[in-house]
Amino acid sequence: MREQRGWRRRDARVPTADPTPAVWRLPWLCIAAVFVGCAALALPLFPSPSAAPPPVVAQDEPAAFTLVGTHPRAVRQPSTRGETLNTLEAWRGRIYAGYGDYGDNTGPISIMPFDPVSRTFRLDHVSDTEAIDSFRVIGDQLWAPATDRRKNADFAVGEPWRDLRPLVTTHAYDVATLDGEDLWLSGSKGVNATLWRSTDGGETWAVAQREGPGSGLDNDFARYYFIGVLDGRLYVQADDFYGTPHARSRVFDGTRWRDGPNLLLGGMGWRPVTVAGHLVYLSYALGGSLLAFDGEVVRRVGDGRARGVTLDEHGVLHVIYEPPGGESAVLLRSTDLARWEQLEAAVPDGARSLAILDGTPYIGATGARLFALTGRPSWRPVEVGRNALPTARLRTPADGSVWRHGAPVLVAGDALDADGPDARPDRVQVWAGSELLAELREPPYAIAWTDAPTGTHRIVLRAIDAEGLMAVDRATIEVRPRAPLPRQVHLPRLRLRR
Repeated sequence: MREQRGWRRRDARVPTADPTPAVWRLPWLCIAAVFVGCAALALPLFPSPSAAPPPVVAQDEPAAFTLVGTHPRAVRQPSTRGETLNTLEAWRGRIYAGYGDYGDNTGPISIMPFDPVSRTFRLDHVSDTEAIDSFRVIGDQLWAPATDRRKNADFAVGEPWRDLRPLVTTHAYDVATLDGEDLWLSGSKGVNATLWRSTDGGETWAVAQREGPGSGLDNDFARYYFIGVLDGRLYVQADDFYGTPHARSRVFDGTRWRDGPNLLLGGMGWRPVTVAGHLVYLSYALGGSLLAFDGEVVRRVGDGRARGVTLDEHGVLHVIYEPPGGESAVLLRSTDLARWEQLEAAVPDGARSLAILDGTPYIGATGARLFALTGRPSWRPVEVGRNALPTARLRTPADGSVWRHGAPVLVAGDALDADGPDARPDRVQVWAGSELLAELREPPYAIAWTDAPTGTHRIVLRAIDAEGLMAVDRATIEVRPRAPLPRQVHLPRLRLRR
C-alpha cells in the first residue's frame, strides 16, 4: 500500500481545557466551522504524514534535527531517486521541495511548500515535468525549471503558479538573471547544450548559446547544467553526457561572449551560489566535491563530499559535508571560505538538500523526509582541508595540426599536483576520442601513437590526483592519407647514331 503512505492522518492532539461556558462557545464554533470549511475548499492542506507531530523542543535543549514531515506526493514516487527531496528553497515563509526521477520518466511533479507554523504541506501547483531539481528566487518570483518536460512545461513560475512552454526544451536545469532585468535559462534542445535569454520577463526567448557534443562518440549529447553569475559576468559550460566536459566555459560580460576557464573539473557543475567574491558550486562527477571559482582560478574546497549548499538570509554559506574516510555528514558554515564552523548536531542519514528559513536549517532527505533543526544551536571552529587542483598542459600535438597516416603521432604534456608526492599527480591518461591510449604513473608523460587511423581525432591529456580531481587539456588533429609516390615513367632506350 505504498501509495497510501502520503495520506496517513496524524494522531489527534489532546485538547486543552477551555474555561468558556459551552452555551457561549456554540455560536462561535459554528461560525468557525463555516470559515474552516470554506478555507478547506479553496486551499488543500496535507498534514505531514509522520506518525505524530514533532515534539516541541525547548530552546535551551541541545540542538537536533527533528523529522517535521514526509512530502505527501514525493513519497509516492516509484524509485529511491524519485522520492528523494533533492532540492530545497526557502521563500515567503515556507520551504519548497523538489523531487522526481527523470531517468525513470515519472511525473507530473507537485509543488507543495511546507508551512512551519501549521506543519502542513500545501498544494500550490502541479507542474507537467518528470522532475524538479532546482528552485530559483528571481525578483519577487520563484522559478522551477522543468528538468524533463512531459508536454506543457519548460518551467513553472509563481505566484500565482503556472506552467509556461515558450521554448519546447528537451531539458531545463537552471535559471538566472544577470542584470535584474533579463532572464537566462540553461539546458538542452535535442543533442545541443542550449542557453536561452529573455528580456520580457520570460514571455519570449531567444537562443544565446548553443554547443553540440564534442566527444565524437555515437549518440552523445551536450547540456548546460548550471548558470553562474559573478562580478557582472555570466558563465556556462557544456558537458557531454557520455564524454567529458568541454574544454572551456563561455562567458558573457553584458556585451559580448568569450571563452573562459574550465569550470567543470571532472564534470557536471550544480547549484551555484556567490560567497565572498567566489562562485561556489557542486561537482557531482567528482563525487560531490565543493568547488570555488574567483573569476580566474577554480579550486576544490575541502577533501570530502558536499551534498546540500545554500545561503542564509545574511549571505552565510551553509554546506552538508561528508568528511573523507566514511565519517558521518556534518553541517558547516562560513562567510569567507577560509574560516569554518561545524554545527554540534548530527545530520540525518540520507541528507541531500538544505535551506535556511528565519535562521532555522531544514534538510531534505531520501524517503521524502523533511527535517528541521530544533533546540539551541552550538557551533565550533573546524578545519576544512583544501586539495589543490592538478594541472595539465598538452605540448604536442598542436591543436589543428595535420599528420600523415603511417607516421607516429607524438603526444606529450606536462602535469603537476601540488598535493602529490614530488608534485606529481596520481596518474596521467592519454585518450584519442573514447580510446584510452596510455595511463602513465610518472614522467615523462609522452607516448607515440603508431596506428592512428585517417580522419579527425581529439587528443585528451588528463591529470588525475589521488582524490579523483582532474585537469584536462585537449587538441584536435587530422590524420590524412599518405600522398602517393610520383608515378615512374619508363622511356624506351634510344640508340644514338654515330
